[in-house]
Amino acid sequence: MDLGITGSPTLNAVAADYRFHEWRLWNECTDGSKREFLAGAVGFLRRSGTTYAVKQQFELLSWPYTLTEWFNDSASLAPGTYRILIHGVPETIDRRRGVIEWCERFGAADSLLAILAFV
Repeated sequence: MDLGITGSPTLNAVAADYRFHEWRLWNECTDGSKREFLAGAVGFLRRSGTTYAVKQQFELLSWPYTLTEWFNDSASLAPGTYRILIHGVPETIDRRRGVIEWCERFGAADSLLAILAFV
C-alpha cells in the first residue's frame, strides 16, 4: 500500500500504525530523526500539551527556530501566547500549515500560537 510518504519503508510502516505519517511535515524529517522520534514516541506523547513537545517537533525537523513565550516578551505578546520564528527555511503553504497543525496538536491547551514567521 502506497501511503505517499518518503524514506525508509520500515520506519514509515511503524509511523502508519500510529498515524504519524498523516502529519504534513513527516516527509520533511530525515530517516534518522524519524527513527529517534519513534524510539521515544511514548515519552514524547506523554509530554504532549506542553511547549516542550512543540520544541521537540522542531528538533525532529532540524529546523533552526526561536520559540518565545509571552512571559519572556510581555511587551509584544499577550498572556498565554507564544511566537515561533523559523530561521533559514523557505516558507511554503504546506510547511506553514504543518507547523500550525503541530502546535495545535502538541501545544499546551492554555497557550496559543500568536506569531509564526519564516525569517
